[in-house]
Formats: sequence, structure tokens, C-alpha cells
Amino acid sequence: MNSEHQQHPTGSVRQCTPNVLPAAEFFSIVRKKLLAGRTVCFRVTGNSMFPLFRAGRDSVCIRPCSSVTIEKPKRGDIILFCISGKYILHRVMRIDGNRVVTAGDGNRGFDAFASPQNPLRLVPLSKQSEQPNGSNSLNDSYESERTGELLGIAEARIRGGRKLDFNSPAYRIPAALWRLLFPLRPAFLRLFDSAARLRHRFLKKKNRK
Repeated sequence: MNSEHQQHPTGSVRQCTPNVLPAAEFFSIVRKKLLAGRTVCFRVTGNSMFPLFRAGRDSVCIRPCSSVTIEKPKRGDIILFCISGKYILHRVMRIDGNRVVTAGDGNRGFDAFASPQNPLRLVPLSKQSEQPNGSNSLNDSYESERTGELLGIAEARIRGGRKLDFNSPAYRIPAALWRLLFPLRPAFLRLFDSAARLRHRFLKKKNRK
């Protein structure tokens, strides 16, 4: 997920507002809520985390992961992080010390900015990591290596008012299988694309009748 516009983030899965904000303003609010130790829920955009998240339909709940909570992500976790001013919601595929390799569930390969050849260094969310003008200071602090800011870890998905806890077997088993099938992912994604096109054609013909 890397969006330009988002709905106003909420602290409750029951709240929903139609307000659409520019990405910079939206994630500024998200940062403040996470820094305050609050869990944040917001609508997912983009298809990089398909099939777990469906763009415009599902919401994700993020718990804070800051210099105060001192929680480190584990392999398989979905994390919200910022790199070069862009906010990304992707899965941790590998961990090497304080560096991670990430990929979107709906992508056919590793992220270029966090690949096995060039893992991404993560630092926890803190008030000192953001300049007053809103620009991120991480790259200035760590000029010798690519660095991202870890904002939080996803703990649930909301679809149609129903919440899927990421600690439940209903999530953990399929998620683990999808991660293990990473080498075969291009073939599976092609099947998903073909199935979606067939479904679209079927519904189009049905509506014509």
C-alpha cells in the first residue's frame, strides 16, 4: 500500500468518515496517534497486499511500534513503515539483525528498497525522527545506508464489519502458506488475474440479459 489519498484514520473499527485527505496530512495524523500509543485503523488502497487486503474494501488496524513500546517485528508480520517520504504496508519476509527484507503479498518479487541484496534498516517511530516541516530526517542521520522508520505492526483486518485477528489460526495458517509459496507466487497471481477476468466477463454478460 502506497497511497496518495486516504480516509481519516480512526481509533475504532466502528467509526467511518467520508473525509479524504492528502497522503502527507493523513499520515501525519496516523503518526501522532501511534506516537500517543493508540491503535489506528484505516482503509487500504492499492493492490500490493492482495489477496489479504482488497483495495477500497478492507481496513487494517495498526498497533504502535515506537521507541517507547520497543516491539520488534517478526518474520511474517505486516508492518507500516516510511522510507524516503513514502508510507508502505508490506510483509516482513526475512530478518537480519535490525534489517528486514519485505514484499507485498500481491507482488511477484521482493521490494527493491528492501531486497535480500539490499535489506532495509529499520528504526522505531519517535518524535525526533520527524522535522518540524514534516520532512523525514532519517536519511540525514544514516547517510551510509538505506533506512526506514517503523511506525507499527498490523494486528487485524476489517472486511464488511467483521474483524480478522492476526493472532487467530484463520489468519496465521493461510498467511504462512502464502509466504512459503513465495517462489510460486507469480503463477498463483496469474491464476487470480485470469479468474478475475472470467468473473468480470460472466457478470457483464449476465447484466446484459
